[in-house]
Amino acid sequence: MAQQPIYVIGHKNSDMDSVASAYAYARLLQFQGQANVIPARHGTLKPEIRYVLDRFQVPAPQALEHVYLQVQDFMRQEVMTAHIDQPLLEAGQMMQEHNRHSMPVIDDENKVYGIITNKDFAKLFFNDLDPQTVNRIPLKRDNLVKVLKGRVLTQGLHELGNRVLIGAMQAESMADYVEPGCLVVIGNREDAQITAIERGAAILVITGDFPVSERTLAMASEHGTMIISTSYHTFTTVRLINLSTCVQDIMERDFAYCHPEDLMSDVQPKLERYRSLPAVDSEGKLVGFITRSDILQARPKRLFLVDHNEPSQSVDGAEDAELLGIIDHHRIANVHTSKPIFFRAEPVGCTGTLIYSLYREAGIEIPREVAGMMLAGLLYDTLILRSPTCTPETSMSPTNWQRSLRLIFRN
Repeated sequence: MAQQPIYVIGHKNSDMDSVASAYAYARLLQFQGQANVIPARHGTLKPEIRYVLDRFQVPAPQALEHVYLQVQDFMRQEVMTAHIDQPLLEAGQMMQEHNRHSMPVIDDENKVYGIITNKDFAKLFFNDLDPQTVNRIPLKRDNLVKVLKGRVLTQGLHELGNRVLIGAMQAESMADYVEPGCLVVIGNREDAQITAIERGAAILVITGDFPVSERTLAMASEHGTMIISTSYHTFTTVRLINLSTCVQDIMERDFAYCHPEDLMSDVQPKLERYRSLPAVDSEGKLVGFITRSDILQARPKRLFLVDHNEPSQSVDGAEDAELLGIIDHHRIANVHTSKPIFFRAEPVGCTGTLIYSLYREAGIEIPREVAGMMLAGLLYDTLILRSPTCTPETSMSPTNWQRSLRLIFRN
């Protein structure tokens, strides 16, 4: 999971000072080695703000309408998946190895078609005991060879059905049981092998690595019967054939899912019913995966507030976020935090003045685009230094920024 971002954001319907301060302070944190710091804003950018951003070639801060916890904030982006045509054996081994209770099933385009769970494997086991379904298995040649670790001795031409027969009876009796297209599991009994081929079996699986006679091979080639040789004994072979079924044949097709933008509060009821949920985009493609434990371990979004400190002025959801700091030049409101935070508040004309001071205290030279943004915020918030809130510190700031101003107007 990627490192959780830190958002630096101004008040609702962010003005020039809010946008400029969020950008300038985010850059300062980046200069100081803080990773994944994102300048943000609330509301639509005013024309004058867009002009300043374009003038100094600064990307528009990320728009945040709220900071409630979303699926994309805690979902697993590296997801273990099964393919719709993958044999059940492989899917089950993956789930066992990684201690998973469920797994999304995707196609070649990464679209989610279902979910496979431990319950599906349990149902498969009990279906084997059902006289209505026993010996009826959806079969696929490639999967059979793969799970049996088999050697293909002759290629098959017959259409493969879904009936599996264990050739344990006399050859004469087999004629009554073998039907065209079926799969026959058999040992080294040549007469039974010949009978199965003559009756139209699509595949013979020879167990125990027993040798196959030239007569049987020749007849299989003549009749278009596929012969697979495996080292497994008959009991294990039959179990593996059952697990050669494609994942899509037993997966849950009617499944719950979520989107990355969904609020955690909206998906929690779903996770009370389901252990996990795939997260899909608008095209149904898999982008993540969440479980009950992921919600328990989810951390709130992290925020720095600039140009305000009153909860009523903050972006929706800020009360549930992890507040890391506040930089403001307004009155101090009723702010509550669960732990100590960085707090900088002074009676100056704009928040940019405080951030300018932080750059100086850190000994970091202000880049051209940052100085330009802060100057725009200063002029906007102080009505070009004529506002009653304009202090001597603020009035002196353009002079104090002389070096950066030369950078601004160099070109």
